Amino acid sequence: GGGGGSRSLELSAQKLTKRRLETAADHFNRSPGKGTAFLQSVGLASDPITAEELAWFLREAEGLDKTVVGDFLGERDELNLAVLETFAARMDFSGFQIDDALRYFLSTFRLPGESQKIDRITEAFAIRYYALCKEVGYDVFHSSDAVHILTFSIIMLNTDLHNPQNKKRMTLEEFVRNNRGINEDKATKKSEDLPRELLTAIYHNIQTNEIKLNDASAHVAKGPRSAESWEKEMQGAARSHRDYVRWDDARGLEGEMFAGVWGPVLAGALAAAESAWTTQQLHLPMQALDSAASLAARHALSAPLDHLLSHLVTLTTIPSTPAGAVHTIAETLGSSPKAQSSLAALAKIALEYGDVVREGWGAIVSVVVVLHTAGLLEIHPDAPKPAPRPTRKSVGSDWQWLAGWADG
Repeated sequence: GGGGGSRSLELSAQKLTKRRLETAADHFNRSPGKGTAFLQSVGLASDPITAEELAWFLREAEGLDKTVVGDFLGERDELNLAVLETFAARMDFSGFQIDDALRYFLSTFRLPGESQKIDRITEAFAIRYYALCKEVGYDVFHSSDAVHILTFSIIMLNTDLHNPQNKKRMTLEEFVRNNRGINEDKATKKSEDLPRELLTAIYHNIQTNEIKLNDASAHVAKGPRSAESWEKEMQGAARSHRDYVRWDDARGLEGEMFAGVWGPVLAGALAAAESAWTTQQLHLPMQALDSAASLAARHALSAPLDHLLSHLVTLTTIPSTPAGAVHTIAETLGSSPKAQSSLAALAKIALEYGDVVREGWGAIVSVVVVLHTAGLLEIHPDAPKPAPRPTRKSVGSDWQWLAGWADG
């Protein structure tokens, strides 16, 4: 009732926001100023735009160029610095070892090449990571400065170990030595070493699993991934996703939803049908295709029906058989469950959903022509004829015969 309608309206509003964010991302990729202006023009940002609004946009919008985002976050203008701080503060690194947290952080943008921008970005990361460490009682680090220095050292290690031009790789001992005394205790003014086991774990993680600082340089990891490494990556992926929306009732939006997913749905069902040979194997994929055709017709979506028909006609093998080879066609239809099921599905679409079909009629006619030329399309007096459906116009007795023959 009313609750379902309000939820449908809310989902529609979310879809509109998503489309607007995608458009804003396209503008932002060409010019951050144009992107922010578009956000303001559609009511997704105030004027002047705030750091919170921009940080939200950079986290939520799909299609953003990671290089542009990295350059924007690294700028030293007052607004950019505020956006960087807010952007980092939105990250949840709790429970992550520092290199896993850094990997997650850098997966959202491409780190700029300019050293000053790198320094600003890694400092923002260090402040956020240190704050989370304090919240959970992880007291290995005495200050955000220590986190900042180690973060920079991890980036240097990552570059050293995975640069194909580098012939002499940094060793574990060198990495440990480079980070001696960086953990200064502000209260005692004493410089301490970080735990060796932490530095060792970081070294081996980076050695076997490169942090991709540049999407174009996808080097293969030099060893098996540990279970802990996979778990951390999955956690990061889960945190980067927004919560799924669950609706008890989304009436009125089924057409929009199916229009967005019919491609992979049909691809999966058709792939299963193509690899099936027995009636049992064909049952589920053909049932899925039947449901997809029904949904497409109900919402007047011609493209899915046209696409489905073009594949069903291939599965029947009829158009590829010479019209004169009557025995070959009859033998195929008599012995191949796949050809029979595909012909039945094709006939049903033409009979029940023909008013929605557009380009797909070419596939239908190609089958009719071959069957008619081969003399296999005559109406038998005992052939079952399905009752006509008042909501769908009939497309002729030939197709009634075909649908009934295939079902029988």
